[in-house]
Amino acid sequence: KCFGFILVGVGFLVFVKLNNGIVVGDRSAHEAVIHLPQILYFLIFCGGLMFPYVLQHIKNFPSFAARNFLFIAISGILLAAIVHYNTMGHPYLLADNRHFTFYIWRKFFLRHWSLKFVLVPAYITAAFCIINTLQKSQLMFRILFPVCLILSLAPQALLEFRYFIIPFILCRLQVKPA
Repeated sequence: KCFGFILVGVGFLVFVKLNNGIVVGDRSAHEAVIHLPQILYFLIFCGGLMFPYVLQHIKNFPSFAARNFLFIAISGILLAAIVHYNTMGHPYLLADNRHFTFYIWRKFFLRHWSLKFVLVPAYITAAFCIINTLQKSQLMFRILFPVCLILSLAPQALLEFRYFIIPFILCRLQVKPA
């Protein structure tokens, strides 16, 4: 039953060995880094694409924030620190005007140093709404999805929406009708 999975895994390991790594192309532009704001960007991306489902939970956020003010405040401070110390602009992001993310970065994030902090409340709200949207999904998914999301997105220096597509689809498939 598992032969196909084993074959794919072995094939991947052979590829990595023969290629001297996982990168295909310019190795200097694809170095693994710790870029935690990628998770925050994903929250906005996912929240935007799941807006009809997220909208159901936005009305509950003010009461949650009032009951959990200390948690929200600490989360805001922690996220602001992550944004301050870990936001990075990849050379491809800053040079390639063929991508939508180039204009987001240039017209918003680079306009003023403080603008990157404006989105911290949106990150917290999006996280709250997405977590509540996924409450009816299986426990194993709720445990493993954040771990896999961090492992797949945080090592990426380049902000590209295509990196968010598969995690979004997996997240969206878990949304149960209300």
